[in-house]
Amino acid sequence: MSENAPNQDYPESRRNFAQKDSFGGNRSGRKEKRGVSVRQKDKTELQRIVAERRLYAGIPQVLWDYLDRSLLGRIQQGRYSPRKFAVEIGQRPGRGQRGEKEHDRSCERTDVQARFPSWAEVEEAARLVNADLDRFDRRLARRGSVFPFPFFRCEAQGIVQAAMREIATANREGKEKLLSTNVVLEARDLREAVG
Repeated sequence: MSENAPNQDYPESRRNFAQKDSFGGNRSGRKEKRGVSVRQKDKTELQRIVAERRLYAGIPQVLWDYLDRSLLGRIQQGRYSPRKFAVEIGQRPGRGQRGEKEHDRSCERTDVQARFPSWAEVEEAARLVNADLDRFDRRLARRGSVFPFPFFRCEAQGIVQAAMREIATANREGKEKLLSTNVVLEARDLREAVG
């Protein structure tokens, strides 16, 4: 596949962040860089995407492309499950029963340096997720639930972790939009119920 060939998995981006210039860099200006702790197996899967598709110069471009084209919009519109978000992203892998000796290799974590044109949209998405989690928590307090729900406050890095988890899961297992499929209660339903 050539560098300029359209990718079937991702429609045309508003910012064309994934396009490379003739020097292999990006056409956008200065980017803010932040470290994000992610699962090693998710990072490995994104490295495979970068190597196979040759459309992206690195993991940060894959992440921003997915955030810009999919996850940020779904969070803004409330088309995701706050419960799934908290369960998938809020629980720290590797924290199990006391005295648990066996180490699960899928829980190993590593850092990714995420360089994005702007973290403002990611921070706004984190604010929306926290508001949705608060609504969901109040609903659970009123109605009760048999499902576990971890206490979780989302930061901008949590949004990046969610994007990475969705991309890796879709590539590895074929499950598209992990946080938005088979959902009983979406964030937009909670938003409509409150106001």
